[in-house]
Amino acid sequence: MKVSIFIPSFETGGVENNVILYSKILVENNYDVDVVYTRADKDKFALVDKRVNKVQIIPKIKIPSIHPRIVDSVNIIFEYYKYLKKNKKNVLVLSFQNSIIAILVCKLLNIQVIARVANHPNIVNVDGTLMTRFSNLLKNYIYRYATLIISNSKVTSKQIAINTKAKTDTIYNPSFSTKIVDMSKESIDDEVFNAIVGKKIISVGRLVKQKDFTTLIKAFDLVQNNLECNLIIIGDGEYKERLEQLVIKLNLQNKVYLLGYKQNPHKYIANSDLFVLSSLYEGLPNVLIEAIAVGTPSISTNCLSGPSEILLDGKGGDLVEVENIEELAKAIEKNLLNVEYAKEKHKIAYNSLDRFSYEKVQKNLLKLVDFYE
Repeated sequence: MKVSIFIPSFETGGVENNVILYSKILVENNYDVDVVYTRADKDKFALVDKRVNKVQIIPKIKIPSIHPRIVDSVNIIFEYYKYLKKNKKNVLVLSFQNSIIAILVCKLLNIQVIARVANHPNIVNVDGTLMTRFSNLLKNYIYRYATLIISNSKVTSKQIAINTKAKTDTIYNPSFSTKIVDMSKESIDDEVFNAIVGKKIISVGRLVKQKDFTTLIKAFDLVQNNLECNLIIIGDGEYKERLEQLVIKLNLQNKVYLLGYKQNPHKYIANSDLFVLSSLYEGLPNVLIEAIAVGTPSISTNCLSGPSEILLDGKGGDLVEVENIEELAKAIEKNLLNVEYAKEKHKIAYNSLDRFSYEKVQKNLLKLVDFYE
């Protein structure tokens, strides 16, 4: 059986991490796996298992003023229809991105399609752009034509079922693995990081609105007045310049370090005192699971939808109100000053990570795919 993984824009985020892991699981278990895309980040795409077939649909249309993902969707739709028509006798589609397109094409060809949803539908109340709201309305109608919708948190699956009347299931991200732990033990050849003195607070993610590093930097500004500490942010993105300007405005140039994208952020996290997720919304954030896995106490905003499940409603790490600078600062300070408190919460979170293990997710994914074979 061929499994066609549909992801038009293969970028550098958590969705891509899951494509890498899901495709590896499937190809290891003798499935013929295609990853179908139109645009990819070279370094990130290189992490896809060599046994996976990479099927690129060459973009023919360029529209500079339109968001790249929309252009990717336009470029892929007709060629993907032809690709599926050629393979329709024995194919199952797993859609990780732009699932409206995948579902409509599969409906036309009578092909089974499982669409994976990364974010809770109610994020439109947070990131309520016109495009997001319109997309959400389409999903509420079109998703019901999918064979199955899977999400990465139980609360998201429940809401999708209510909104769309579709059949849903939950498969957690396979984010907890020995490979991550091994990577975290690698030496850090980074003069800037190694020269930092004092407590290290770290966060990892794309520099975009969703991750709300603005709130994190402002909260850190309050904390650094009371104890010797530094903030390290790993990632790149469109908000880089405005975050740099904020750092200068707050006179934190010698306290806040924007280190850019790192292929192995795990070793940085493992050598830090506290991991902070400050997002406005998330699916099931891999990086939070990974931070716990490499031994670093972690706190998060209580955003929709995954952090509360990962941190066991606060038992495994403090949860704070989204965009609340003072509350986040207090949580950071408490965890840095009370090391035993932070370690105890981390222990509780760590002991529940089996839910996100490669082996557990592999079992659930194979059971699901076998059912639809």
